[in-house]
Parts: sequence; structure tokens; C-alpha cells
Amino acid sequence: MKSPLSLIAAASLVGLVIGFILGGQRESDTRRAGATAQTAESRPTRSADRSATRPQESSSDELLSSLLKGHAVQELSSTELSKILAQLTTFDRNQDPLTSAKQNYQLQLLLRKISPARLKEVAESLLKDPDSKQNMGSYYVIAALSARDPQGAMAWAKSQPNPERLVGMILSNTAKDDPTGAAEALRAGLMNGSFNSNDIYSTTYSVTGAMAKLGKDSLLAFLDSLPSQLQNNSLHSAIRELPEGEQSAVLDELYQRSQDGRMENYSFSNLLSNSSLPPAKIQAWLATLKPGEGRTSLELTYASSLFRSGKTEIAQDALSRTLSQNSGKEKEVLLRALGNTYSYRPGDIEKITSLLPPGVEIKADDLKNQSNNSFYNGFDSLLTLTHAIQDPAEKAKLLTTSFQNLTKSIEDSSRSSRLNANDFAIAESQIAALKLSPEDAATAQAALAAAKAAKPKEKR
Repeated sequence: MKSPLSLIAAASLVGLVIGFILGGQRESDTRRAGATAQTAESRPTRSADRSATRPQESSSDELLSSLLKGHAVQELSSTELSKILAQLTTFDRNQDPLTSAKQNYQLQLLLRKISPARLKEVAESLLKDPDSKQNMGSYYVIAALSARDPQGAMAWAKSQPNPERLVGMILSNTAKDDPTGAAEALRAGLMNGSFNSNDIYSTTYSVTGAMAKLGKDSLLAFLDSLPSQLQNNSLHSAIRELPEGEQSAVLDELYQRSQDGRMENYSFSNLLSNSSLPPAKIQAWLATLKPGEGRTSLELTYASSLFRSGKTEIAQDALSRTLSQNSGKEKEVLLRALGNTYSYRPGDIEKITSLLPPGVEIKADDLKNQSNNSFYNGFDSLLTLTHAIQDPAEKAKLLTTSFQNLTKSIEDSSRSSRLNANDFAIAESQIAALKLSPEDAATAQAALAAAKAAKPKEKR
């Protein structure tokens, strides 16, 4: 079974196909309309236009003909078409860009040539083939069918043995052109038990984004029609789709919901951390909040997400402004920022601590809580924390105390440590690079060696 994230990625990719197919249809419709309106006097010009476009059409036909080995689409069976589509939708990440572009273009050309009736047959063939799980052929075919014949696609999906996922895929695709209809169908499917929340995770993602384009009221009304586990799904992406002037208003509303219990505080913080809005917009909105604990907490969470995504300069600026709002409490606030050490690299830590006022420094005792809970992923978090301390002696104290606590923890437990010899070898090497005094380095290394040698107590 594909993960929700892979389904979301598939929904994004097939959007390209829908656009190409719809564009081709509109182009064909325009040409037919133009042909009907042609007068006898304009026909020579039309002929000249044809001559101008013939090389492009010819090259497309040649590209498709090379793929089909000279056969017309109508001459190939549904099984043969499904095999070709399976090959075209099995993408190699190491493939050169030119080959990938050619493969994708051939896929789009082929899908445009297959009739809706044949698309249904090909989709069924791909869905039955166990090897089709290795490619995304069925996603592309169903997307093409949805674009060409939305109602027929839905009727076909409902007739299949396991319709839930297929209905969800079609709703995701049709939401672009009929968001309200897709939202109503999604809600109806939930109410009558046609599918459960897991079936439509990616569908909700698509429909939420489509409803956001209709504006604040439509988005919020749609969210309020969903069960709790789906309400926060894809908001971080959908908020970008709102009309320009309504993005802040939606953040205001969702923040209020997080304050009165209608939305989890964690969910709102996660929304900000993963928002697709530009950092400047998020920071401008945060600046509208009343100074205090709530605003500080959100700002720290957002700054942490910026560091994690590699936007170091923006994150440093955001954290600097948070510290300026907490005059006299800079060290306390900064220590909270250091709570999620997985977000930072050693260089980030040094930049963060450089924001402290002159004369204010981080000591080993300030980090004892973080250091005692930092061994789940080896010694990385602990060694990263040492970069928050300027005094080499305090660095050694943090390391030595942490290793001693680790030794005691291992010896008091009846379970073996998750750490292996490589973890200890990496720690030894990095300690040697910290430029500690010979005495402090020896003390820290001895404490590390004791932790390495520690044994859990025997099980009774």
C-alpha cells in the first residue's frame, strides 16, 4: 500500500498530465471553431498557418511513432498499451534530464491519443498487474480519464472491485475544475461509509487546496465539514492558494481556534513550521500577535523550522527579533530554542549563541536537561550542544557529566544500550577536535570509555 506522501506526490505529478491533455483539447476545440468560421478568402492564410505548424506536429508524430514502433494507437491491444505506459511511468532518478523529458513527453502524447473507453481498459489492466505497483501508470491513466470524461471516470471507478482509492484519485483530479462538487462528494462518501479517512488522505490534500482558491469562507466551511483527523491535513500547503488578502485572516482564525481548544496548539505550530507561505509573510503575521508567551513560543518553533530547512540567515534574524522582545530573558529564551537540537547543525548553534548580549554565556549546567536526553540518535545531539558553550572547560564538564550519567543509566537498566562501537569511535574523534585542555580531554575520554564498557544488570 502506498504511503499518504507517495499518494500526494502522485497527485502532484499527474496534474502535469491533466494540464497537457486539457490544453490539447482546448487547442483542438479552438482549431475546429476557427475552421468553422473560416471564409473562402482566409483559406490561403489557414494553409500557410498549417505549413508553419506542420514541422512541430510532424516531430510529435515521429516521436510517438518511434515509441509505438510504427503502429497506430488503435492497432495496439489494451494489454500492449498498458505495458508501454508501465515503462513510461517507471522513472529512474538517476536518468539524465533530457531522457526523462522525452519519456514524459511521449507519455503525454500517448495519453492524448487513447480514447476514454480504451483508457478505462488500460487502467483496469494496470490495476490488475502486480508489477504495476512499481510504476505510476494507473495514476496517469486515471488522471487522463478524469480530465477527458469526469462523470464517466467516476462511474467507472465506482464499478471497480475496490472503488474507494479510485474514487479518491478522481476527486483529487476533478477538484481543480469543480472544487465544490469534489468537496460535496468527499463529504458524502465519508457520511455513507463509501471510504474512510485513510482512503482519502491525498484526496483531502487536493480538495483543500482547491477550496482555498475560492477564498477564506469556502476553505473554513470545508474544514468544518471534515472529521477531526482530516481537518489539519494539507493546510500548510492550501493556505498558499488563498487569495492574497485572505491568508493572514485565515491564520488569525486558526490561531484563535488553537487558543479556544477547537484546534490543537501543536497542530497550529506545525502549520506555521511547514507553511508554504514565504517566511516574510509568516514573520509579518507573527508580529501582529500580542507580545507574550504564546507569541514567543510560536516564534521559536518557526525559527527552529527555518534552521532545519537550511534558511539560516532568515532564521537567525527571526530569532534575534524574538530575543529583543524578551529583554532580560534572552538566555532563558535561547535555551528554549536549543531544546530541539535535531534542528541544528554545529554552525547553527554558534550563530544562535552569538545573539546573546555581551557577558551572557551558556554554561554546562544550563544544558544538563537537554544533554541527559540526547543519546537516542547516538552522540550527535550532545556534541552539537557543546558548540553553544564558549568556555572549553565548560564543554568538557558537559561531556564528562553526560557520559557519567549515560554509564549509570546503562548499569541501572536490564537492557543493552542501542549505541554501538561506531557511535563511540565518532564521539572520540569529535572530542579530540574540540580543542580542550589535555587534562579536560583526558577526563572526557575516560568518561566516554567507561560508558562504552558499561554493562546492563542481568535479567532475573
